[in-house]
Amino acid sequence: MEDSCTAQNTTDSRADSEESVSAVDRLRQFRCFGVATVEAIAFWTAVLLPVPIVLSLARGVGTRAEFAAVLALLAANIGAFHLGHGYGHSRI
Repeated sequence: MEDSCTAQNTTDSRADSEESVSAVDRLRQFRCFGVATVEAIAFWTAVLLPVPIVLSLARGVGTRAEFAAVLALLAANIGAFHLGHGYGHSRI
């Protein structure tokens, strides 16, 4: 199955003009831009989230609230890794 973000435009040469681009094509372009943006943000979040996790653990986890905060940060880090795993890969 071909990814709609990498699909080649198979229309004739008249599709090169801005007026001939349909609303569906514009929506696909916006979707592809949105996916790339979410992947980039998730990737860099996954890269940076270990800093507050390590600082929290170094400071010590003494209460249930602090423990829950560390677990929430770990869960967010795992989620960010999952969402951002495709960042930087070519979509060819």
